[in-house]
Amino acid sequence: MNKLYILGNGSFAQEVFEQIIVANQVKNFGGFIILKNDKAFCIGEEGAEAFTYPPEAQLILGTANPQWRTQFYNHFLGYYELNINHWPNMSAPNSYQSLSSTVGIGNLFLMYSLVNANTQVGNLIYYVRTHLLVLIVQ
Repeated sequence: MNKLYILGNGSFAQEVFEQIIVANQVKNFGGFIILKNDKAFCIGEEGAEAFTYPPEAQLILGTANPQWRTQFYNHFLGYYELNINHWPNMSAPNSYQSLSSTVGIGNLFLMYSLVNANTQVGNLIYYVRTHLLVLIVQ
C-alpha cells in the first residue's frame, strides 16, 4: 500500500493531519517528514528515522511557511515526479470543489474552503476557510 506523508511537523502540519488524515480515516499514513541539513527524516509512531524515499510515496505539503514549502518542494522533486500519483489533491470532508472547476495537482482544501464554479486552481496551493493563501507552482 502506498504511504501518505505530510511534509512538515509544525502547527499547520498538525491541522492537516487532523483535517485530512484523521477526518478522512486515512489508513496509509506514513508520518511527518522534516528536512535537516538537506536530509529527510520521517517522524512516525516508532519515532524518527531517515526517510527511505519509497517509490510509491504520496506527499502533502504541510507547512504554511513559503521558504519551507520551497525547500520541501525542491528537495522532493529530486526524488518524485510532479504528478498526481505522488502529489495528490486532498480535501477535508466539509470542503467543496465545484464539479465545473479545474484543479491541478498537490492541492490542499481544508475545512470550509470553497472552490466555486468555473474556477481554475493551479498546483500545490492550499485553501483555508475560502481564502487562497499560497501559490508556488502553476
